[in-house]
Amino acid sequence: MPTPLGSALRHGLRVLVAALVLGACACTTQNLDHCNYRGGDSFCAAGQSERPYCSVCAADFDGCTNDPPSAECLPEGSSSASASASSTATSLTSSGSASDATTAGTATTSTSTSTATSTTEGETSTTTTTSTTTSSTTDDSTTSSTTEAPDLCGNGMLDENEVCDGDKFGGKTCLDFGWTGGKLGCADDCSAISQAACCQGAGSSCGGNMPCCAGLDCGFSGISLKCQ
Repeated sequence: MPTPLGSALRHGLRVLVAALVLGACACTTQNLDHCNYRGGDSFCAAGQSERPYCSVCAADFDGCTNDPPSAECLPEGSSSASASASSTATSLTSSGSASDATTAGTATTSTSTSTATSTTEGETSTTTTTSTTTSSTTDDSTTSSTTEAPDLCGNGMLDENEVCDGDKFGGKTCLDFGWTGGKLGCADDCSAISQAACCQGAGSSCGGNMPCCAGLDCGFSGISLKCQ
C-alpha cells in the first residue's frame, strides 16, 4: 500500500518532468514576430523608433535594440549590415586623376574625386567632391623674314650700291686710271671696275705691266720704249 511520502515524491517527479518538457518546447518554439523575420531594421524603426536596430541575438522587444548589433548578431540583408559594411569599405578615400598633357601650346586637365560615407541613426549619407584644374601652355614663336631687294645688276643702268653695270662706269674711262687706250670692264656683281682691257696707245710708254693696245708693239724709240 503506497505511503503518503511515496505519493508526494511521485507527484513531484511528474511536475518536474512536465516542467522540463514544457521548457524544451519553449526553447524550440520559433518567434515569428522577431525582427529577423519581419524586415530587420526597417521593422524596428517603424514600430519602435527608440529601438531602431534588429539583432538576432536579442529576444526582448522582438529583437529590436537601441544600439547597433555586433557583426555576429546582424540579421542577413538588414540596413545595419549594409551600413556596417559600407562604414568599413568606404571609410577609405578613393581618388582618381586623369591627365591629358600635350606639348607645344595645348591644355593640360587634371581631375580628382573624393568620396566619403558616414552612418548616423541607421541612415547612410555619401558626399562626393570633384575638383578640376585646367592649365594651358603656349609656346611663343617668332618668325622673322627678310625681303631682299631684287638684283638689278646687269640691267645696264647704274643703280644704288653699284660701281658699274655693263658699259656704264659713271663717266669713267681707262684714261682716268693712267692708260691711254682700251676699255674698262665691270665685275659680274657690279661691285668693281676692271682695268684688264685697258692698254697703251701709239707713242705711249710701254713695257712691264703696261701692254700696248692691239696692233701695236712695244719697242725702243730712241732710248725709251714706246708703243709703235
